[in-house]
Amino acid sequence: MKKLYTNRFNLRLALVLFLICFFPPSTFSNSYFNTGQSSVTLLTESNQVGGEETLLVGLEYPDRVLKLAVMDGIPFPRPQYSSWELRSFSKKGSILGKALVNWFPGISSQIARIKGFYRGHSIPKEVLKEFKLDGKSKTNQISFLCYFQNFYKGQTYFEEQVKNLKTEVLVIWGRQDRFINKKLGIEIADRIPNSKLKIIDKAGHYVHMDKPKELTSIVTEFIRSERV
Repeated sequence: MKKLYTNRFNLRLALVLFLICFFPPSTFSNSYFNTGQSSVTLLTESNQVGGEETLLVGLEYPDRVLKLAVMDGIPFPRPQYSSWELRSFSKKGSILGKALVNWFPGISSQIARIKGFYRGHSIPKEVLKEFKLDGKSKTNQISFLCYFQNFYKGQTYFEEQVKNLKTEVLVIWGRQDRFINKKLGIEIADRIPNSKLKIIDKAGHYVHMDKPKELTSIVTEFIRSERV
């Protein structure tokens, strides 16, 4: 049963990413978000991928989504807060972006590891090994570039509608994030009406891996707290 549920969830996530890549967010309808539940609390470890979509779901379904927790994402078009790697990924036709993702995935994975984790991290070696292999998957490469080169559609739409987001949001950021400056996290929390910001010290871009216990504690407290 658990495997079946996971497969269904992955299919839903794949559908959402497909829609983000090829259709404007305003075309979403209830058929794309039908969990069979009366209400849900959504947590996404975004690292760009997932945060924007999660916020859009909260925007479109305020009566069904109770709370949102997002981390280190880019829901607004703010290239000035992104590293040169992320800017190259999101530029259509970028030779540098294609080279990093498709031609030299080993180098790209190395950059992601060195810059993504907090310096002096204690990530297990077996996790780092899988992390390096992940970028060599052709499916991941295609999905990665597709997402980055099309998520501006969602960014533009969300920035126009952000004032209408009623769901309570917790924005979480790593203080030492070297891919997306924490200034963007401050702006996101400032722009979203019912939100608060939590910056975690000694955490890089991958907050969930650098500080898993602290992150779990913060999110658990957020979920259990009374709705504002």
